[in-house]
Amino acid sequence: MLDRGLAALSAAKLSGLLRQPGLLPALQELVLLEGGAHWQELLSASSVGRAAGPSALAVDPTTTRRLGEPPHEQTVGRAAGPSEPAKLPSRSQPRALWYGVFALAARLLIALGVSLYRSPTTSPTWGWNAPDLLTEKPNETPREHLTALATAAEAWFDQPRAAAGDLEASIRQMRAGCHRLIADAHPALGAEDRQWLVQKCRDWGVKFDAQLAAIEGGAAPAQVREAMDKTVRTLIEKLHERADAHRA
Repeated sequence: MLDRGLAALSAAKLSGLLRQPGLLPALQELVLLEGGAHWQELLSASSVGRAAGPSALAVDPTTTRRLGEPPHEQTVGRAAGPSEPAKLPSRSQPRALWYGVFALAARLLIALGVSLYRSPTTSPTWGWNAPDLLTEKPNETPREHLTALATAAEAWFDQPRAAAGDLEASIRQMRAGCHRLIADAHPALGAEDRQWLVQKCRDWGVKFDAQLAAIEGGAAPAQVREAMDKTVRTLIEKLHERADAHRA
């Protein structure tokens, strides 16, 4: 993250960070003190960097260096040229400048976080997450209910699944739908059918979690997508088979 910015974080880690805002101050300080070229460029292009001016942000290179770098040559008093990127301020710089940079870091973290996490946090409305899917329907039969669940699952194949980020978001939304099925009372089903459905959802959820772990671990999206597609086709078949068992 220090080298590549928040794009290096998985959706799960970014979600955890955004849900614990108390961690942001420490993260901001870490970014400001040890952030690499990615953060340097953001600072250089920011309103804080422009307002402070190159001379204000240029500090003694011996006191400002990235983690793991050897000390720079002694060039005390040299002002940053117009083409040079602004440097992060050292602890010895005026407090007002530090406050400005911290404010910038907070804005960057929030803006990037919202951008990267928009897809996972948007409430899904497809598949098992469709608002009206589990609405109690008068006189709905077990066969009709199970068939509706199978049909809803087919929406998986209409979701963006090519890029790793899109695939991960779609798996998470499918997983959220599984949780929803487990929690619902399913009034159209008898106790035996509901128990079967809950157990199947748990089994499918385990497979979804495995594919999430794979994509977060750097597995090829095509490989994960193929495994997910296979799981979804299988669960659709199982739901149809269970529905057909109620055929009059």
